[in-house]
Amino acid sequence: MSTTYTRLVNYKADVCMRETLKLKTVEVDNLLVEWNPEEMSLTATEYWSACDHIAEFLDFDWFSIESWDSTPVEVECDK
Repeated sequence: MSTTYTRLVNYKADVCMRETLKLKTVEVDNLLVEWNPEEMSLTATEYWSACDHIAEFLDFDWFSIESWDSTPVEVECDK
């Protein structure tokens, strides 16, 4: 059984909207994703989660992800 980690991904992207063909800057914070280090690197997980998020919620002609990062989600343990 492989271990997964929950991360909060932040990204900034330039998106050319399909309907208007105008460029729009999109910034998203705290996108919740699961990372499995046995399947993909953390950098790839962050990047592809941003791509998937754009593809799911925006009607775009093209996009370019300018920056991305993530932070771990803290888990509270019973003491």
